[in-house]
Amino acid sequence: MSGEVYRALVGQDEAVATLRRATAAAAEIVAGRIVAGPPAAGTGMTHAWLFTGPAGSGRSVAARAFAAALQCPDGGCGVCAACHTTLGGTHADVRFVVPEGLSIAVGDMRALVLRAASAPTQGRWQILLIEDADRFAVGGSRYGGRHGRRACVSGHRPHRGTAAVTPPVFDALVGQDEAVATLTRAVEAAGALTAGRSTVDSAAMTHAWLFTGPPGSGRSVAARAFAAALQCPDGGCGHCTQCHTALRGTHADVRFVVPEGLTIGVGEMRALVLRAASAPSQGRWQVLLVEDADRLTEQAGNALLKAVEEPPPRTVFLLCTPSTHPDDISVTIRSRCRTVPLRQPDADAVATVLTARDGVDSDTARWAAAAAQGHVGRARRLARDPQARARRDAVLAVPRRLTGVGTCFDAANALIEAAEAEAVASVSEVDSQERSALETALGAGGTGRGAAGAIRGAAGQLKDLERRQKSRATRAQRDALDRALVDLAGFYRDVLARTLGAPVGPVHVDTAELATAAAERWTPESALRRLEAILACRTAIEANVKPRIAVEAMMLTLWRG
Repeated sequence: MSGEVYRALVGQDEAVATLRRATAAAAEIVAGRIVAGPPAAGTGMTHAWLFTGPAGSGRSVAARAFAAALQCPDGGCGVCAACHTTLGGTHADVRFVVPEGLSIAVGDMRALVLRAASAPTQGRWQILLIEDADRFAVGGSRYGGRHGRRACVSGHRPHRGTAAVTPPVFDALVGQDEAVATLTRAVEAAGALTAGRSTVDSAAMTHAWLFTGPPGSGRSVAARAFAAALQCPDGGCGHCTQCHTALRGTHADVRFVVPEGLTIGVGEMRALVLRAASAPSQGRWQVLLVEDADRLTEQAGNALLKAVEEPPPRTVFLLCTPSTHPDDISVTIRSRCRTVPLRQPDADAVATVLTARDGVDSDTARWAAAAAQGHVGRARRLARDPQARARRDAVLAVPRRLTGVGTCFDAANALIEAAEAEAVASVSEVDSQERSALETALGAGGTGRGAAGAIRGAAGQLKDLERRQKSRATRAQRDALDRALVDLAGFYRDVLARTLGAPVGPVHVDTAELATAAAERWTPESALRRLEAILACRTAIEANVKPRIAVEAMMLTLWRG
């Protein structure tokens, strides 16, 4: 269907109508039925267009959609190769100018204008699309034409109070309306700051943010989306190069700290803080995003604190922790940050996301959402991964196996071995790739003079890699074991709810009969002791108690009650 590419434009009906007329006229020109003219000629199509509007109005989104519609044989169907390559920035006849620095130099502009003067090789038109054309250096603007020779398409900020206020980049956040509203105001204020404009809500933006919430609430998703929105010239369109690179972790001015081991060390944090102190090279801000900031060592926290207390002018710190408790983040760092609390999404919201975005049928989506207890990522894995469902079924079979002391130790051993196998499967391929790449970089396999000596001298680096990989494997094993314990806690929670006659739905619908049978035999106090044993096991493992000892003690308590 023609014009589908314009669906990404929110609240811009007049602009879309103008572009649709131009697209239709362009098709007539390509077919030889009419001739293009200046903006006042009345054909609807001309050779130069100026897209204007405040940050967040969708200037670059509109320009990309228009370029795709011009190249598309169906006027912008959104599904053909011409649309896909244009929107993705890979079409041979669409030149994108996305300024990486503070300005667009005259040399770059001359080269692009020269290339754009050639005939189209694949598409219908040769297109030069300049994002942030207000960054032209003196002299470079002469190659962009004069305003009087351009058709102007003006966009506006969608009205507050409507769903269109939310930047598209925040659509991945489920059930977090208050947090999204806070971040949206900050993005608007940040856009005004970078443009040198005054704003009535300048206090909405600050240099340090703390995202808190339980596992699965979307802490890191919110932080990544916020980082992308800060870098995006349209305030988080979700389609431009700035958004794509920030979300994927490849943006030059967004530093990600994703701990692979049990902790984040002071050496790593000092190096990252030093890099974050530099001026942005491509984007609008220098962003340091620390996922699982609760894993900072004391020395690493002190290194970060100094940077947060004396921030560079264009640097933003984004920290993610489960809570604001001193066990998760130091009181001093917390006092320097603005907190964005995220809540656990309800099962209905998670099920809706699975159905709408992942194509999961409604029954499976509702089951997975309830079983995952509001954890969006886990719900997605349960709905789509048969192995994840098999591991969960094995965990929920544990209560039936606890018939004596021997079976308790057998069940503990099975749970530990399953977690170890899952961890090995998740890191083995990455480990082998890292080792192979390092050995190649150090000269392994070389036959020239000194090759053997070089690889012998690399023993220290290989040992350091093995140490880091071992730490990552330990973290992966503990994460897998924790997921199993959460599933097991959900079962005993269902039993406790039945013994008390609580009017709440079950976490595990498929084990409802087993939970009901257990509720008939156990008292509420006994069910509560079992549930507390699982929570105590999780706490002990977090405190570095050997997992096997903690799980064996838990199994004995689950058997005795």
